[in-house]
Amino acid sequence: MFADLVQQVETAPQAASIYTRTRDGIEYIYAKLPVGQSRVDRFIGKAGDPEAEEHASSLRRGNTLARNRREIVSMLKRHRLAGPDRTLGATLDAVAFAGVFKNGAVLVGTDAYMMFEPLVGSRLPARP
Repeated sequence: MFADLVQQVETAPQAASIYTRTRDGIEYIYAKLPVGQSRVDRFIGKAGDPEAEEHASSLRRGNTLARNRREIVSMLKRHRLAGPDRTLGATLDAVAFAGVFKNGAVLVGTDAYMMFEPLVGSRLPARP
């Protein structure tokens, strides 16, 4: 299940909630992207524009897939697979959103060590 989760994360479209705003009689599409423990608003484009509508559709699809991944994560946690606590998870999400990991940053230390459990396929000693 963990390998499937990793593959989904690497291939899934970005997730966001889509909403519209009307200004001067023109409807515009916006996305609310989850970042860490907060949300970031992004302008997508004019409603009816094929490119903006396709981008919004992709973000909606990503939102559905993210919901499915959260179910897998819950199942893995129920089976006591090590993972980050909420604070660390939100921090790592925000750092990843900023592109730090894509630019070569690497997580080190105890928290990185605890993430190895599913990769090595064995339970590691718990944090004190």
